[in-house]
Amino acid sequence: MVRVFKRILRGPILPPERIERYFYYRWLGEARKEIPAQGPFRIIHEDFGIERPILVKAPDYSYYLMLFKDHRLAAIFNAYDGSFEELRYFERPQRYVTESKVVRSILSKALRQYKAEVVEMSTPEIRYDQELPGADRFSPRWEVRAVVRDARGTVRRVPVSVSAAGRLISSLDELEETDRQKTKR
Repeated sequence: MVRVFKRILRGPILPPERIERYFYYRWLGEARKEIPAQGPFRIIHEDFGIERPILVKAPDYSYYLMLFKDHRLAAIFNAYDGSFEELRYFERPQRYVTESKVVRSILSKALRQYKAEVVEMSTPEIRYDQELPGADRFSPRWEVRAVVRDARGTVRRVPVSVSAAGRLISSLDELEETDRQKTKR
């Protein structure tokens, strides 16, 4: 039997608490009936917990990414109706940055090597863009626009991306150029 789901792509986004309730009280029961208690998916048949759902925004819709406490399984649920979309097993445990203050800390640490500092920062959002090389729905990235003051006191806007795992993935080339010019003088 093949099930075809009508995926809802617009509307009000459900709060994360509602997605958690859907996960525990609806999806988990169905998954335990359909997924055999063997291999990496046996955890579904055990008593386990999940991390707080992470809202991910994509160009055409939004979804919640939920990491199991074992950090080897993750599930994706539709942000508009809570329906289950995908389950994935990872060979190695996954870590996700789940708080925007951690993104600020990662950026501040990276800027120290250029003797630069964050003056202002927009609210970071977790995004998935399928156009990016190597992109997949289980590895979104944080995006933020920061106002940065470099070593010479020049203030500039810099787009910044941080991987879900917490690695700075956007380039700070502008600051590097400024730092090189300062060194040559």
